[in-house]
Amino acid sequence: MTYTLFSNKKTTGKFDNKLVMKSFFILLVLAIPFNIIHEVGHAIPCYTEGKEFKMNIGLLGSSLNCLGDVDNKTIFRASGGLLAFVVALIPYVILRKTIDRYPFVSIVLLSMAVSQLGNMILETMLYDNYITNGFVSMITINVIQFGSFTYFVYYFTKKQEKRDD
Repeated sequence: MTYTLFSNKKTTGKFDNKLVMKSFFILLVLAIPFNIIHEVGHAIPCYTEGKEFKMNIGLLGSSLNCLGDVDNKTIFRASGGLLAFVVALIPYVILRKTIDRYPFVSIVLLSMAVSQLGNMILETMLYDNYITNGFVSMITINVIQFGSFTYFVYYFTKKQEKRDD
């Protein structure tokens, strides 16, 4: 007996295969651009304080080293996740009615916004733990990303089913 987790059938608890695959593909495509946006968010307070910085961008993670101490460490730590959160959320808010026909775009933007918000909270409020346990922090952010992605796939699948009825 097999159970299909991803299905095009209108049954409770199952997902639309095409929606999942499109969403996942877009999420993968946007992973590095959002890493860059996140690190640029950190670079802004560094640069405005007249400091230089070094940015490392990678598929599995990125970082920004501000060369010199910034005056407001909280703003510096929060700015990466905040900028990426805003960049993910603004297009959704502005184009919500238009992109309603493309739920995979909404799924990606919203799950990206949630994960960046989580990242911002971890980086700001739990900074010492975030830096000391980098691997655990990365796993935590990925769990937030996966959980929000799964939730939004489910939500938009149900929303589309209601519309089709």
